[in-house]
Amino acid sequence: MEAAFSGMSPWEINRDFTEIATPLGALDLHNDASLVGFRVFGHPLPSLLIDFSDGRGRPFSLEFKNVGELTVRQGGVASDGWLEIPEDAECEGLDNVSYYEYGTDLPPVFDISSLNLDMKFRSGEVRFIRPAE
Repeated sequence: MEAAFSGMSPWEINRDFTEIATPLGALDLHNDASLVGFRVFGHPLPSLLIDFSDGRGRPFSLEFKNVGELTVRQGGVASDGWLEIPEDAECEGLDNVSYYEYGTDLPPVFDISSLNLDMKFRSGEVRFIRPAE
């Protein structure tokens, strides 16, 4: 089963990537975008929004609808306690996004990794969101 895509070109299944094609042009989630954060919603259906900033500081999000089996691993803990964020630290983009089938009757799996965050989940719909400027 493949996911439905809106606001962007569909991704090829069973592949790793970092670039998305939108009506506004291509966005490289590794080199041209900074991961700002993520939000999880439980109503009316479970959904996950991953928030970014593009190279000009403009926000955009990827929304995954009807999310299941979500796991999140945050890697910013040092051996002596929580990792202190330097004052001059910049957000970084995603290192990798994998989109693959694992069980044909189930929604596909998304595996997303960045420097300090790893997420894995199932979702049947992905939407590109660029807030009005």
